[in-house]
Order: sequence, then structure tokens, then C-alpha cells
Amino acid sequence: SGATVSLKAHETIAIITGTVTITTLGLETWVGREATLIFTGTAHDGVGTGGNIARTQAVVQNQAITLRSDGTTWY
Repeated sequence: SGATVSLKAHETIAIITGTVTITTLGLETWVGREATLIFTGTAHDGVGTGGNIARTQAVVQNQAITLRSDGTTWY
């Protein structure tokens, strides 16, 4: 995986296998849209700011986090 994760309009879950910090969700947004990221890598940095994600969160292997959109930014 790279710093940007892209999902199609009907998808809600992404499996993250790499170790790069996710800073951008490249997908259509609307108020209340949810995206769940499941981190399977052993040494992942989690999510961070710098793109359209407004929070940082460290993760461990096999952890899932759900982000919600306000129509522009993910929290």
C-alpha cells in the first residue's frame, strides 16, 4: 500500500498490507460515509495527517479502524 488508499463508491473496507502511513483516502466522500481500514502488516505506521485525514492513529497488526467523512475530511 501507499500513502493514498482508494476505494470504489460501493466499497467500505480496505485491507492495508504495507507499512507506509496512510494520509489520504482517495474516494468519493459524502457526509457520514465510513471507510474501514484493516491493517495486516507487522510494522505499520497507521494513519496520519497531511492529506484529507484529520487525525493520527497508530495501529498494530490485524487492527481495524473506521474513519468517517464530513464530506471533505476524514476523522
